[in-house]
Amino acid sequence: MWKTVVELFKTQIGDDFFLEYKHRIIFAIAIDSTECWLLPLYETEKKKIDKQQNCFDVLQKALSKKGIKLKKDRRTYERISDPYTKKKTLEKNYRKNKSLELFVQEINSKKIAVE
Repeated sequence: MWKTVVELFKTQIGDDFFLEYKHRIIFAIAIDSTECWLLPLYETEKKKIDKQQNCFDVLQKALSKKGIKLKKDRRTYERISDPYTKKKTLEKNYRKNKSLELFVQEINSKKIAVE
């Protein structure tokens, strides 16, 4: 699925543009939703973290246990994704979600330092 979406983007941006700037292009593609990327931060059950569907609902329940209301706004998502700004937290969790793992691999392939 991820490769299919990447190929679609490549087609949309055009071969010439992609070939010229591919060293600067990073694909951040959440297979189902970005909430799936956040599950490893707030959910402890492996079967729930492995989900690729209904991640919003699972995340909403996990956050409510911590007294956090999940709202679809910038401020809320900045707050709940903030733990990923710490390299140690990202390294601990990114392999728990396949599309997040692909994103981190994409960053690593471009030799971009994550501090």
